Amino acid sequence: MRQAGQRKDEFLAMLAHELRNPLAPISSAAQLLILGKSDPQRVQKSGEIILRQVGHLTNLVDDLLDVSRVTSGLVQIERVVIDLHAALHSAVEQARPGIEARRHHLTVALPPEHLFAQGDKTRLVQAIVNLLNNAAKYTAPGG
Repeated sequence: MRQAGQRKDEFLAMLAHELRNPLAPISSAAQLLILGKSDPQRVQKSGEIILRQVGHLTNLVDDLLDVSRVTSGLVQIERVVIDLHAALHSAVEQARPGIEARRHHLTVALPPEHLFAQGDKTRLVQAIVNLLNNAAKYTAPGG
């Protein structure tokens, strides 16, 4: 019971941390919409960001609602074909506000052809966001 409780607590702590990541791009997109400039491209891009990040939040909340999997040791990694370009772009979108807040410059260079892997997209995006957030946090401002 103690071990199950510890696994649940660790999972909830990790999930609470992960739930914050999509909030920054959602907030930024909403602020762009509030600026009042009705540039159709800005509205379209902001809407797409919000929809992507809400989808990511939905996946995380689904995990939270299924905490019983953690307490019983049944956490499953979803194994599907992932477009690595899309996963990376989603992660960069989530981490960008923190990167920009520290005045860093991020350059993403990907091969033109799409790359695919089998795995859990939500977990992969979380891992990349954590790497980018830590890089931004522990790199001197302007780096």
